[in-house]
Amino acid sequence: MVVAEPPHQPGQKRVSHEAEHLKALQTAIADLGVVSVRGQGIVNKFAVNGWELSPLQQFQYGDLRIELAATTLIVEAESAPMKITKDRG
Repeated sequence: MVVAEPPHQPGQKRVSHEAEHLKALQTAIADLGVVSVRGQGIVNKFAVNGWELSPLQQFQYGDLRIELAATTLIVEAESAPMKITKDRG
């Protein structure tokens, strides 16, 4: 049997692996002169014409949006770090 345990001890600060990777990606592309937007703010959301959505109801592009001349690149990062152990019983 495989058991998944929390990756940290009680009282330890949670590390956002997603945020670390997104920040590293933004740093890596910073010198390319492209626009990138990260987060849940209004600048990273879009509405659907005719739906009359409030800003809180609008759709988020993803964790990171990179705008190029003819392309929009959407990055969605997910992480769920776990310590996997095998039951020896």
